[in-house]
Amino acid sequence: MNVSNYKNIDIDITFKNQKIQERSEFSYFSDISDLDSTLKSNLSILNFTLMTPIQREVIKFIRNGNDVMGCSQTGTGKTIAFLLPIISRILNEIPSPLNSNPPSPRLLILIPTRELAEQIFTEARKIVNKTGIIVNKIYGGVPHDEQLEKMYSGCDILVATPGRLLDFIEKKNLSLKNVKYLIMDEADRMLDMGFQPQLMKIAFGCDLMPKNFRQNLLFSATFTEEIKNISKNFMNEDYYFIKTIFDKNPSKNIKQELFYAAESEKIDKLHEILKSTSGSIISK
Repeated sequence: MNVSNYKNIDIDITFKNQKIQERSEFSYFSDISDLDSTLKSNLSILNFTLMTPIQREVIKFIRNGNDVMGCSQTGTGKTIAFLLPIISRILNEIPSPLNSNPPSPRLLILIPTRELAEQIFTEARKIVNKTGIIVNKIYGGVPHDEQLEKMYSGCDILVATPGRLLDFIEKKNLSLKNVKYLIMDEADRMLDMGFQPQLMKIAFGCDLMPKNFRQNLLFSATFTEEIKNISKNFMNEDYYFIKTIFDKNPSKNIKQELFYAAESEKIDKLHEILKSTSGSIISK
């Protein structure tokens, strides 16, 4: 990510429909003076130095314990913006007991797809490296028992799709009683795609503590007024809405290309593209 592209991007912050003019004093991750030394080391290894606008403002409010709706383009660092301050708070708490029955995470991250689950899981694992915090993931399309076995080895942070999460809860393989932090990423997509009944059941029909006893964070690349109003069901009344002001073009940090290939040639074409790609690629 070329953070310098975002240096002069405007930020809009509202609280109870009132504009907030005050801005964060953070510019660099190193500006967070009380950040755990292991987290600082991990950020350095990952080459996270200069913050993007959404990171600067969101991190400040999350650290203060506020509920936040964050709206910014894909590729602007939203994942680090919500992971880092919550992980920092978890490190300052009493560790969760291992092998609790059933497992119950302290941070629950809800996402719409397994691809996003893998992405956030991988990012979180990098940040918590050598901290002792255990990250797990559950989503459909893979064996249930394998995911369950990993959770019983410890689960401080859980990245989950709504359907698989409810499946685990209904089978009494998972509890939400210890969840102090609830994050919904790509919130508009989850609500717009019809996940609202499942999300409402998770928030109000399980053993998740009431919203005024937990910190709630919703992030997305877009927030229509309709989606924003629905999202308020999951937020405390005193929440901050933080939005980066971009034009409607895709992020300059994301290169989009279109390749034509017949159905039978798609796999070979993909291999060809990956071999010709410089830098790091995702492999499995």
